[in-house]
Amino acid sequence: NAGGRMYCDPVGITGKKFELKSIPISSINEDYYLTLDECEIHDLDEDASVINYLMKQYKSGANIPPIILGSDYRILDGSHRMGALYELGRNTIEAFAEIESIWKD
Repeated sequence: NAGGRMYCDPVGITGKKFELKSIPISSINEDYYLTLDECEIHDLDEDASVINYLMKQYKSGANIPPIILGSDYRILDGSHRMGALYELGRNTIEAFAEIESIWKD
């Protein structure tokens, strides 16, 4: 457990509740984040710059917000952060993962 912190959609639009968890990177679909190799192949220089910047920030111990994941571990926010963590060789990430909807059907 990553401290049991909770996150709720701050605007209240989605009606979703999230919990901070340690998640294996292998659980996250690679289609939802960029790697530096993909940036080079697709000529995405700006995205590569963001990933490189974030890698430096992670290495320096900067306080970077966790990635936000849907219940299927699809990245809702943080694809560049995920790419940076992947490039750094991390096995797990701290992420807010969707655990339930706060709206009743």
